[in-house]
Formats: sequence, structure tokens, C-alpha cells
Amino acid sequence: MLPWLSACYVAATLSAEYGRERALGSESISNEADKCVKCGLCLAVCPTYSLLHVETESPRGRVALMQAVVDAGEAAEGRLAAHLDHCLSCRRCEPACPSGVAYGALMDDMRALRFEHASLSARGVGRWLRAMLTGRPFGWVVGLQRILPALGRWGRAVKRWPRGAFSNGMNCVGDENSECPLVLLFPGCVSRHLDTALLDDTEWLLKRLGFRVRRSDELRCCGALHRHAGDGSRAERLETANRAFFERDGVHAVVSIASACAAHLHETNRDVPVFEVSDFIARHLPESGLKPGTLELNVLLHVPCSQQYPGPGSAPLERLLTSIPGVNWHYPESGFGCCGAAGSYMFREPGMAARLLQPLLGEIRAAAVDCVVSTNIGCALHIAAGLDDATSVRHPISLLVEALSVRDDG
Repeated sequence: MLPWLSACYVAATLSAEYGRERALGSESISNEADKCVKCGLCLAVCPTYSLLHVETESPRGRVALMQAVVDAGEAAEGRLAAHLDHCLSCRRCEPACPSGVAYGALMDDMRALRFEHASLSARGVGRWLRAMLTGRPFGWVVGLQRILPALGRWGRAVKRWPRGAFSNGMNCVGDENSECPLVLLFPGCVSRHLDTALLDDTEWLLKRLGFRVRRSDELRCCGALHRHAGDGSRAERLETANRAFFERDGVHAVVSIASACAAHLHETNRDVPVFEVSDFIARHLPESGLKPGTLELNVLLHVPCSQQYPGPGSAPLERLLTSIPGVNWHYPESGFGCCGAAGSYMFREPGMAARLLQPLLGEIRAAAVDCVVSTNIGCALHIAAGLDDATSVRHPISLLVEALSVRDDG
């Protein structure tokens, strides 16, 4: 991310848009922050507080900082801004809060307020990073990383990411039957370039379950990265475009292969049901008659924050893994509850992200697991970048499709 390239990007394409940002007043922040009774029940579940043991790195502390910023009517700068930036937006604090503070929305509003008052260059750098992660340039980066693994830990993780699908050549029930319910497969910005094997596996499995499947290049980024960075106007445009697409052609459901995208789409779209793919498959697998074959694997189940808050939780993952004979799975016993990926966090705060990940990596190495299972591509890449080739990181759907292929071949 070269500074001069960011500056050129800003000057050429962004300057005309800055005056149109959605002005988000401080009143909504004050009203939500005032619900906090400062009880401290959130501290025990906050990853950054558990790591640093500093009050200002907790939800309670950050709420107090937000109140101070709003009351002073000034921008958050220096160490104060750093404490706010360290927040993962994992939302683990929300279920623990007896007052029902909508902390995730509160942090989004605070970041929107800060974005509104940010300098032209600061906005441009942030937008350039999000454009790299959610647009066509990411596909170029992925291709380069596959060719040049010497580019570092991300190069190693990307180069060994699975590219073949187990489902090639198998017959599908829902291919031609126009009476089958139509499912729209949402690929996600990263997965559409990096995890095409999972997309193919998911499409095949959905068809085996009796659904017609649509994949489209017209789908836009879900807008989560933009919303959580405070870039509300861009997020809103992406969300509106996706909603319009979902409502076309009688779509029965939208299924996302990334839990973070699924969570955001679910919260910003109420007209068409949106599901994280493991949740959707777990609902329909028992009645399908499909029987997975045996996979002898020792699996560590990593449940991303977006799978839990506000996602469907770990129950669908448990059901899918338990349905595969021979799979011995368990949850991690160490760590801070969040792996540190958190969308663009692992790029914005690489030091903090690495420290949050270390206990989990240590447990994976000590347990000698065959693979780590995760439902979010960002978490999966973040974890894979810290592991050697002996341990893979996979999606539960890929494991299930492999087990079904073993059964079919047998």
C-alpha cells in the first residue's frame, strides 16, 4: 500500500464524494452509550481487555471514551483513537450486557462520526485498502501471491489454499428441475477469488439437496468492511444494490459461504431470508437421505465471532461435523475468543492481530490436529498464515462434500 498510490487514487476518484457522506450526529451515540451502567460484565469476554488488562481496551472503557469525545465535540486523536481502533467489533460483549447496549452499532456510529471528520488523505487510504480487499485488485493480488510465495506469510497461506473441488462430475438433483426452490449463492469478495473450490462444492451440495442454484458476477460486496470502517455512504450503496438483486426472480433464500458476509447481509436485508451456508445445509441434510462416508480426522473447530454474534452459533457446525463418521472434533481451550482477523483488522492492526492469534496457534501445534475448521475466509486465512503445511484450514462444507464423495466412490 504505497502512500503515493493512495494519494493518486484519492485525487482521481474520491474527492468529489466527500461532501456527500451521511452526516451522523452525536445524539445517537450519546443515547446508546448512556444505556451502559458501567457494571463491567463485558470485561471478561472482551479479547483486547483479556490480552492487555487495560480499562480503555474494554467495551466499558471505550463507551466512556465515546461519551467523552461526543461531549467535547472534538475528534478522537492519538492514544484515545488507538484504543477505539483496537476494538475488533467482535460483539462478544453484547450477550453479556444486562442493559442491552448495541455495542456493535454504537462502534459503527462512532467510526462513522470519525470518518466524517477525517482528513482527505486518511479517508483515501482507508477506501483504497477496502477497494483492494473487496474489488478486482484482490484477484490480482491472489494471483501474484500464488506465483510468489516469498512475499511472506500471506503468500504461503494463499499458495497452499485448496483450488480443486471434490464435487466435480457428480450428478446433481436440482440441475434441471424448475420446480426446485431457487437459492442465490453469495460468494463474498475474498472467496470469489480465493475459495472457488468451496463455491463449487457448495453449489454441488445444494443441488444434491434439491435446490436450483444461481451464481452471479453482478453481486456486490456485502458492505460490511465499509460499514465497520465508518464509510456509511458506500456501505449503503452496496447494501441497496444487493437488496435489489435479491428480490429478483423469486429467490427462495440467499446462502453465503462466509459467516461475516452472512451476518451483515442478514442484518441489512429483511425481505429475503439470508443464511450462513453451514446453517442452511444443517437444516436440510437430515431429510435428504445423503450419508457421508468415513473421514479419519482430528479436527479443531474454530467458531468465528460473526458465526456467533449475530450468527446462528456453533450448533450447525457441531451437527455437520458429527454427521461425518470418523471425525473427532473439539473446541479450542485457549485463546481470547477472537483469532484477531476481524475483517480488515489483521491488516490495520497486524501486531494486535498476531498477539490475539498466538495462543490458538500454540494449541493447534500442541494438539497435532489434522485440520482446523472455520466458516469465515478471513479467519481461515489468518490462522493458515501462522501454520505449516502439516495442518490445513478448511470449511466444514468442504469436509462434508469430501465425505459424501468417499461414500459415492465406495
